Parts: sequence; structure tokens; C-alpha cells
Amino acid sequence: MKQLIVMAMMLFSAVLSFGQNGWNDNEFVIGSGFNGSVYTSLALPDNGVVFGGDFTSYNGTNCQGIVKLRPDGTIDPNWLLSGYVPGAQNFSGGATVMDLKLESTGTILVSGAFPSYYGVGCPNLARINSLNGQIDIAFRDALVLNPPNGAVWSVDTQSDGKIILGGDFSTLAAANVRNGVARLLTNGSVDNTFTFSGATNATVRKVKVQSDNKILVGGNFTTINGVAKNRITRLNADGTSDATFLGNGANNFVLDIEVQSDNKILLCGDFTSYDVLLANRFIRLNPNGVQEGTFNNFNSTVRTMSILSNGSIAIGGQFDLFPTYPGIRFAVLNADLTYNSTFANPSANNTVLTTCLLADGRIAAGGGFTFFRGQAREKAAVMQYCDGFSIGTASSSPTLCINTALTPITHAITGGTSFTKVISSTGLPGGVTAAVVGGQLSISGTPTTSGTFNYSVTLSACQAAVATGIIIVNQNVLVSSAAASVASCIDVPLTPFTRTTFNASAIGSPTGLPPGISVAFSSNVITFSGTPTTAGVFNYSIPVTGNCASEIMTGTITVRPDVVVTDPATNYQCALSSFIPIGITVANATSIGTPTGFTGGMSATLSGNSVTINGTNTSFPGVYNYTIPVNGLCKPDTIFGTLITVDASELIPSNTMTNPPAVCVGLPIDTIKIATNQLVSSISESATFPLPAGINFSYVNDTIYIFGTATAPGATLIIMEASSPCGTDQISGMIEINSDFIFAGPAPTFTPVCVNTPITTVTQPFGGGNIDSIINLPQGITAVVLPFNPPLSNGGIEFSGTPTQSGTFNYTIYTSNPCTTEVLTGTMIINAASVSVSAASATPTVCTGSTITPITHTITGTGSVGAATGLPAGITASNAGNTITISGSSTISGTYNYTIPISGSCGSVNATGTITIITQNTVSAEPAAVVNCVNNAMTPIVRTTGGATGIGAVTGLPAGVSASWNANTLTINGTPTSIGTFNYSIPLTGGCGTVNATGTFVISPETACTQGIEENNSIQLTVFPNPVNDKVNITFEGTSTVSIDFIDINGKLVATNTGIQSGDVISIEHLEKGVYLMLVKSSEGNIIERLIKQ
Repeated sequence: MKQLIVMAMMLFSAVLSFGQNGWNDNEFVIGSGFNGSVYTSLALPDNGVVFGGDFTSYNGTNCQGIVKLRPDGTIDPNWLLSGYVPGAQNFSGGATVMDLKLESTGTILVSGAFPSYYGVGCPNLARINSLNGQIDIAFRDALVLNPPNGAVWSVDTQSDGKIILGGDFSTLAAANVRNGVARLLTNGSVDNTFTFSGATNATVRKVKVQSDNKILVGGNFTTINGVAKNRITRLNADGTSDATFLGNGANNFVLDIEVQSDNKILLCGDFTSYDVLLANRFIRLNPNGVQEGTFNNFNSTVRTMSILSNGSIAIGGQFDLFPTYPGIRFAVLNADLTYNSTFANPSANNTVLTTCLLADGRIAAGGGFTFFRGQAREKAAVMQYCDGFSIGTASSSPTLCINTALTPITHAITGGTSFTKVISSTGLPGGVTAAVVGGQLSISGTPTTSGTFNYSVTLSACQAAVATGIIIVNQNVLVSSAAASVASCIDVPLTPFTRTTFNASAIGSPTGLPPGISVAFSSNVITFSGTPTTAGVFNYSIPVTGNCASEIMTGTITVRPDVVVTDPATNYQCALSSFIPIGITVANATSIGTPTGFTGGMSATLSGNSVTINGTNTSFPGVYNYTIPVNGLCKPDTIFGTLITVDASELIPSNTMTNPPAVCVGLPIDTIKIATNQLVSSISESATFPLPAGINFSYVNDTIYIFGTATAPGATLIIMEASSPCGTDQISGMIEINSDFIFAGPAPTFTPVCVNTPITTVTQPFGGGNIDSIINLPQGITAVVLPFNPPLSNGGIEFSGTPTQSGTFNYTIYTSNPCTTEVLTGTMIINAASVSVSAASATPTVCTGSTITPITHTITGTGSVGAATGLPAGITASNAGNTITISGSSTISGTYNYTIPISGSCGSVNATGTITIITQNTVSAEPAAVVNCVNNAMTPIVRTTGGATGIGAVTGLPAGVSASWNANTLTINGTPTSIGTFNYSIPLTGGCGTVNATGTFVISPETACTQGIEENNSIQLTVFPNPVNDKVNITFEGTSTVSIDFIDINGKLVATNTGIQSGDVISIEHLEKGVYLMLVKSSEGNIIERLIKQ
């Protein structure tokens, strides 16, 4: 019998280690557990769990009423370190924690029957930090103003964080009647907008907030808000009764409520019916509260429910029978409320009061039991739970190279737990392993063997599952060993050489090859060729690729350089003196050839990387150019050099140094550098012209350096002397140090002057610099810097000018020089002028003989008006009441700029202005009508104008006739091309007045001019009036009688009169109005006259 028991225990232990739904998780070590019942449990995101109840210790550690455990069952040390003191109580006075709620802020609401927490009064409700267990004092301070007067059995939160309480309390403080249900604001104060009027007539054991913020309320009551509701009801979010929740409820206690994802409602408790229908301790309602069906499930009280990840339901209580399937005080139902047969038959030896689904998928249970699943579990246990445990296919079937890290292959795990483990693995390449990482199977590592590997990995969670896959590992590429270093000369073709590879299919881009060298790959052979263009030792690398990862081929190519010489600087030797050896640097040389251009016993030798030139004596002063051939392993080179033999005057090539910029006293000068030739042995400063105090010099590498900080201002001539075996030489220069002050005395004093009167020029002593800005000098006065050379010997700021504004001017002048800045202030008084005069009221332009509109000037102040000058004749100026009036008219044209002096006590002013007189336009008298025939050139008409500068648009001239004007002469000329009488008008422009030159043309047909009539200019004929109405008077001289023919403009003879004597009157009443030609005929000759009949 003992053997059977032992074997059974071994089998039981083996099954436990393999794992199955419902088996105790042996990695959650409960130890001696709790010394009192566990009423409530809360899963935390960190896989921890908080238990609450009436216990006072866990595993021997004092923790009255509440404790947080880590995933392995040990107390979270953060709670210990953050306020828990071993031996002290957290909840006191017979405390019982009945419910826990995790808020969205990460804090935990703790409800039950307790007066305080860690000595802080918080009747029946507290908010604590989930990380360390510390109490929220601000929440507590608000709560104690309105504490519940009875136990808080249940707590939940709405989406806005407001807190729903359910319990045995009737008030929150005396003034707040809240029978069994209340709502708090997030800060712990009573929410008076919650309109629940209470009136529950018995205990509220559970409040559950739905996703729509409506509140399910369960307990032992039979009325809510005065409405009959047996043990279950639903409130709207504001506390009013939800009229859409139907049904009359249960016949006994409702102890727990859960809402499924489809909004159906689960109830459990001590009832046996719901709305008179059978419902043994468990029931599911539709969202409207109507029973979904009958349920004959449990034979005793169901105390707690938890909805699992797949919709299954963990049930705990006092029952010991579920129909068909025995479940002692704990069972798991599927989502359709059938018994979950995959869950190992659980059992507890006493009531299960609470269950919860942990973050890692396990199930926690608590209550009054001491054994769970046949193992000692004092008041709490954690069970393994797998939801359809299976393993997915491989994420990849990789092909990779040996010794190359494998990109992890993953297999998804479904329904596992955080304690899912790898039991065994076969077929993996060496170096590759399998492990559960982050909730999935991960196969990773670096394969050390090649081949095709079909692997199999067995995992266990609550059951076993096998993952399979394939991994192909290929062999690496190989390359031949590098040969000895290959040598070649720069710019000389390399003798081609080859390297061998194995398993290669291509090569990558080489690196490190000498420029000019390239490689080619064919049939596992790499060929090197080309002409190197750069010397050096080149360690090359060539990637070689094949079916597997690349290999790197390495080697060395040495490219020898050509000979390189550094041509020496020009070398100086003292003329006719001992020779100083010359050293010349070379590189890559093996020998030298015969020099050319040597003199004075010179010779050359090579030693290492140096060629040395020596001799016995130098020549007379002169320049000697020489060459030395230099040989090496590759291309040779030639040294080209120059030897100059000098005397003492050439020691310093430049006799004048570049002077440094002037600096301020106390500031360092720019270092002066003076080059010397190689023969100088020492440098000194002249005793007569030494360096200024504070300035020093040094001589390094054939260069004189002059530097330092002068301590006194001034311009100093310096002379530096160079000594050598050839003698001495000198160089001179100047160092200028500026003063560190600007003004040498106070501001100047100015004698007050009148405005517009020049001031006496004043010079303010000035230590040199610039004027940066000037403020408040009178207008017209300037201050400028005069030239300055330190020390103070001349220069300054010069004030000069003529002020144009009066007043007292406190001026400020900001100045600076490279050494300092200073401000000069002073005062200048400008007296106002005693008299002033306004500008002319007008600047008129009038015609000759026209009276001008009077011009006025207003005098301000007291002054004497002098005689006017520059006025036109006929125009005068008068003064009355401080007003000068200019009036009159002038007959002389011109532009007159007048001046009228006005003298006052502080200066004089002039009234000035301009008057312009324009000449009247005139034109000479209108000539007689021009009579002509069409297409017959006319005799030009010339008329004289006056005052005009031109003519305007001409009107009325016959076609072919035009007018022009030049120098007061108006000329009308042309050949008329149209017949008729033309009255013309020519406006004059530019003068004064409107004047037109007018006249008449009578143009007849050509026949009127082709009758052979010749005019006799000796007959003097007068015809008047003309134009005429009916009678015309005829007078003439030079003949006794005449006859007259009247011809119209068409050339037709219309009337003839004969025997006419001088003084006769001829009637023309019978003629039509128009223009006629009068052909006057006599024995002395003929005359043509134009007549106009009106």
C-alpha cells in the first residue's frame, strides 16, 4: 500500500511539473500563507497580486488586512521599504479588507471595515499607491469630512474616475444620507450631483460599473429608490433608477456581478431562482436584466467570479458539486456556461471567496481554505491556466553560413503562460538553442556545424506541444595564404601575379590597393596588374563571396618611391672666407653623381638621407648655380642649388623694416619679423636708437623678432645691428605708441553770438581719435577732428560755423581712440535775432503795363527797412505797421530779383523775392487780300510780331500755303491748290495777351491768270469801302478814264462799266454776295483789285 501511495505521489508530482490547466503553480511559493481569510484579490500590470481580507500576517510577516505579492509569492519589498514596518499594523482594529479596485492612475482603492491605515484615520475606504502601498493623504483628508458610517463591501469607478461605493453604510457623515450606495469625486469628496436616494432596506454587497457608466447593484435588499428590486438592480450613471432594467430579481443574496464582452450580465450568490425561474446560485441575464434561461448549476453558495482571457469564467464558493462534473469550491465554465473539461478538477477544503486573472495568464484564488488541489495552500493559491495551448509554425526556414549569427526563428505560442518552458530539443545545429522569450519560442545562436538540420522542440505549459522547422548551414569561402610582399617602382608597370580562392563565386570592391593597380576574378583565381602611381606599403583587402558569407583576402604590395630631393635654400657665404658646409636633405637615394657648377674647391658627399657640400675657400662676391645628380632604386633626381658669396652690407636683405601698427600704451605691439641671411652670428639694438621701454627682441633661425608692451607713448626710431664673420649690417624702423588719454583740458568757453552770425573758431586740445557722435550742437555749428601726432603737439577738435538757431545748447561729444573713450560736454549760447522777415506772399508774373497784385513781407521784431533794390521801374516798396508792401506796374519786361534790407539790434535780414514782367504780343497790320490763281506760286507775305516766341495752330489758309515764325518775323508762303476765299487766323504764343495774325486769300481758277493781262504799277488805284454792300467809290491817278470788268471766282465776266473817272461811284447792287476781281483797264495799262460784296 505504501508503495502505491508513493508511486501515486510521484505520478502526481510529475504531472504537476509538466503542467495542466488548474494545477497549482509550484513556482508561486505560498509558504505558511495567511493566518486569516482572504476576501478579495487584485491583479496588477507587473504580474503582482494584492490580497485583502481579515488576516494579520503572511508567511509570519505582519501585514494586517492587505499585502502585495510578487509573481513568485514573496512580499513586494517596495511595500516594506515604503512604509511597512515589521511588527506594525497597516489596517487596524480588527480590520477586514473586502474589495480592491485599480484606478486608471495606477492607485488602488481599498474598501472594507477598518478605522485606519498606518495610523492614519480613513474609515472603511482608502486610496494607496500600487507601487509602494503609501496612503493618499489628500484623498483621506477629503474623505474624513464625509466618512461612510458602515462597512464598504464593494468599490468601482466610472470612466471619468468618479468612485462608486456599495455597503452597509447609511450616511456619509450626518448630513449626507446615502443608504448603501454613494458616489465620490476623484479627490474623495462626496459627489452631491449623484441623485441616488438610497432607501435600500438591506446590505449592498456588490457594485459593478458597466462600459456605459451605468451601475449594477447587488446584495440582499428588496427595494431601491423606493422601487421593488430583489437583490439586483441597475442605476443610470447619475444614480437614478434605470427603467430599462427589467425583471423582479433573485430570491436571496447576490454576492458578485460580472459583465461579459457582449454586455450580458453574470450573477452569483445564494439565490435559487430569478424571476421565479430556476437559477441555482448562478445565472446569466440579457443586457436588459431578463433571465437568459434556467440554470441548475451549483448546490451551494457561489461567492466570486472572474472572466478569463478567452471569455471563460472562474467560479469560487462553498459548492461541492457542479452537474456531471465535480468541482469542489472552484470550477471554470466556458463562455457558453458549459463546464471547461480541459481544466483539471480543482478542489479546496474550504470556501473560495475571491478569484482574479493575473497579468501573465495565471489564476489567483483566495478564501478560507488551507489545501488546494491536495497541496497545502494557506488561504491563497495560484493556478496554471492555458487557453488552447499550441505552437505556431516557424517564422522562417533560414539558409546561413557557419559561424554566422542566426536571425532568431520564432514560433508563436497560443494559450501559454509566463511559465511555459522548453522540455527538450533535437536536430538543432551546434551553437543554436531554443528558449521561450517574450511569450514566444525563439531559436537563436551561431551555428558551428554545416548541413541541413530538421529540428524538433517540445514545450510545456499546461500541456505539451512540439515546434518543428528546418535550418540550412553552408560552409564558408576560403582564400589562399598571402605570398611575400610584392615590390615595384612607382609609375612602372607591375609584373602581374595571382592569388587562389575556394568556394568563391565573385569578389567585391578591393580596398587598400596602390592607386593604378586593379584585380580581376575568374575561376577562383584573382589576378593583380597595373601601374602603381603612389609609393608606399599597401595592405590590401578583397572581399570574396560565395554561397556563404564573404571571406577577406589580404596581402601587401610595396611600391618603391623615386628619388626625392629637397632643393636647398639659397646659401650665403662670406666672400673670400672659409667655407661653411651645406647640408641638403634627400630621400630614397643610393648614390650621387658628379656635381656641376662648383667653385672654390667645393665637393659633395652622400650619407644616409643627406648630401653635404664642403670646400676650402669661397670666391669673390657673386652668384653660383650648381647641380648634383642623385641616384636610387627607382627614378633618379637632381639637386639644383645656388651659392651666393656676399660682403657685410648684404647680411640683412632689407634695410628698412615693416613698421607695426600703432598700439596703445600698455598693449603689446604686433611682433616684427626681420629675415637675415645665414651668416649673421648675433643681433643687437643700437645704443643711439634703442628699442622703447618694454619692447624686447630675440634672434631665432635667421630671423629677428621684436615684441613686447611699451610703457610710454611716442614714435621711436629704432636701429638693429647684425654681426657676422663678414662684418656688420643695420636695419631701421619706427614703433609708434598711442596715448591712453584724449582730452588735455576742460571744454572750451564760447562767447555768445547772434543767430546767423559766425562764431569765433575754437580748437579743443585732443589726444587723437575719432568723434563717434555729437549731441545738441546748434544747427550750423560743426566739430571736426584736426590732424594729430602724439605726443600732444598739434591737432584737436575744431568748433566753427554759423548758428541758424538760437538758445542755450548743452552739447555732448562722444569720442574714442584705439586706447580709450571720453566724453566732452560744454555750453554754447546763441542769441536770437532781433528782427526777422517772412518770405514773399507771392512771386507774380504779369504783362507789361499790368498792375501786380501787391506782394507783402511781414516783419517780426524791431528793425529798420532800407531802400529796395532790383525792383522793376514803376513798381515800389512801402513799409507800414511791420508790413512791407510791393505794388505798381511796369512797362519794361524782364525777371527782377529784389532785395529790401532790414536791420535789427542782433543782425540784419533781407526781404527777397522775384517779379517777372512779360512783353505784350503784337503783329503788324493785316495786308490787303491776296488775290491769286490756283496752282500759281504766291508772293510771300511777311508780317512783323513783338513779344511772341512762336505761333500756335494755323487755321483758314488755302491748301498748299503754310505759315512759319522766326525771330519775330511771320512768313506766309506757298502755292494754293484749292479755289475760294480763305480767311486765315494765326495765334501768337509766348508773349502776353491773345493776338492773332489774320488776313484773306482769294484764289481764282487758273483761267483768271492766263488772259495775258499785265498790271501797270504806275496807276494808283483806291477802292472803298471794301468789303462793300451796294456802292463802291473809285479814285485813281496816272490816267484820265478807266473801264472796269467784274469777274467772279469762277472766272466768269458778270459786269462791265466804262468811262469811269476818278471819284465816281459804281453801283453793284445787282451782284451776288461774294468775292470778285475788278479788272481796271486804261490807256496806260491794267490793274487787278479784289472786291468783297457783303
